[in-house]
Amino acid sequence: GDEIPVYVADYVVSNYGSQAIMGVPAHDERDYEFAISNDIPMKEVLTDREGEMVLINSSQFTGLNVKKAQNDITQLIKSLGVGGHMTQYKLRDWLISRQRYWGTPIPIIYCDKCGVLPVSESDLPVILPTNTELSGRG
Repeated sequence: GDEIPVYVADYVVSNYGSQAIMGVPAHDERDYEFAISNDIPMKEVLTDREGEMVLINSSQFTGLNVKKAQNDITQLIKSLGVGGHMTQYKLRDWLISRQRYWGTPIPIIYCDKCGVLPVSESDLPVILPTNTELSGRG
């Protein structure tokens, strides 16, 4: 039932999307710094109880673990007809990031005799080795 003031800050990522972003200063470093510098009151809504994050100061959701609270809040806003669950994928640099393990999107053979050739369709899909250890290094 509390009123929530609206602020515009220049640290929100410009290409994040078209949705609104809610700042939670008690639980986010950039939001915290913004709140401190603008004398914005903060209310904690999460606490750690025996290694599990639990909601506090959250009306009927107080005491629920985060996963259960997310589900219950989603169901509530869905039943009110004001929202629901949405999965949004951000594929930034997908072409480059997926090349680390299995190579370029079009499998290529580098042959000293024939030059650079795509793998023939009859040899697709190229099966990757299963004994590869990924180190996280490029």
